Amino acid sequence: MESFSQKMENEITNYLTRIYSINNKFIIEYINQNLDFVVNKVLLPLGLKLNESEEIFISLLESGELDYETKLKLIKNNQVRISNIEKIIEEIDFINEETGESDKSSLWGLLFKNNKVEVTWNNIVAYFNSITDDDYSTLVSFLNTNFDSLPT
Repeated sequence: MESFSQKMENEITNYLTRIYSINNKFIIEYINQNLDFVVNKVLLPLGLKLNESEEIFISLLESGELDYETKLKLIKNNQVRISNIEKIIEEIDFINEETGESDKSSLWGLLFKNNKVEVTWNNIVAYFNSITDDDYSTLVSFLNTNFDSLPT
């Protein structure tokens, strides 16, 4: 049974998950059309650790409506861990603010760097195989952080 504080925490940290579960097409359409506003002006300014469902978290990260910085803030502020990294796109396109040019970033790398991936050998091997620049520092750091959680 959940304590009162756990219920309150759930009440205020999974807004989008709750809204989407209502299944009101007008509200969902409004949110989808104004996703950047909803995330940057409503969710993130609350300063809470979000606890959106994995499905909602993935859809936010894969959204073309949110920029790189917003996705990075979502990664840092959401408590959910991705159960299967292969459910999510590997890279995201973004505009490099310094050069103004289109660039790519490893979404998987950001998730591993911020410890937002469940510790499974499938996730570890998938990320290892995706590394193209021979920079394994993010993976090594993830393994060191989660050493006690590694499956045997």
